[in-house]
Amino acid sequence: MGIFNHKVNNIIPQTYGLINYSIEKIDSSLRSGYSVQSSLVINPIEKFGTDDIKNKYLDKLYSGDYIGCFGLTKPEAGSDPTGIKTRAVEKGDYYIVYGSKIWITNSPTAYVFVIWCKDENNKIIGLVSERNDSIKTPEIKEKLTLLA
Repeated sequence: MGIFNHKVNNIIPQTYGLINYSIEKIDSSLRSGYSVQSSLVINPIEKFGTDDIKNKYLDKLYSGDYIGCFGLTKPEAGSDPTGIKTRAVEKGDYYIVYGSKIWITNSPTAYVFVIWCKDENNKIIGLVSERNDSIKTPEIKEKLTLLA
């Protein structure tokens, strides 16, 4: 099955917390990566993704073949969703996204991106994309925590 159980969201919250606590004892960065992959990438795709998105990404995310990242935090507003400045403009069957994010766990190695932004009606939406030439994810080398 791989490192991520596809039933992770059906286990009792205490068990999921204990799993994360145990991983955290080994390495906080590892726990962050696991938590982002299971809770912030797999979970919204399972709950809100189209069948096409689910079929395209979930099995590879469950197995760990694909690493995912979750883009919410903004340089100008932190992790407060109401302060999102990143914009998505719909162009038929795709979106063009304008803006930036910071402190995205897993982003230097991620293949699947769940990016939060506002649409033309100022509604917060989550978009799923795979790595491409227009997505830049430099490693932040001067940060003080989670250096792994």
